[in-house]
Amino acid sequence: MTMPIQIVINLAQKVNPKGFRTLGELLQNPESEKAFLALARNEDVSFRLGWHVLGNRGWADSDCSTEERHANEESFFFQGV
Repeated sequence: MTMPIQIVINLAQKVNPKGFRTLGELLQNPESEKAFLALARNEDVSFRLGWHVLGNRGWADSDCSTEERHANEESFFFQGV
């Protein structure tokens, strides 16, 4: 079960208010691109170690080759911000 991102951020800030020991991680799809980018750029919540942003393969992509994965990733980076 995944906790909503706001709950996770609140818990992290409670135990580490200055953000020195926390690395941000988004565990679910963002509700909006603007809010997601603010987090990833450390604008909304400031963690000194920053945020690590990645996209995992979905179930439908689990059998694709490395070349297909690279092509999908390249296509992704040419969409949106």
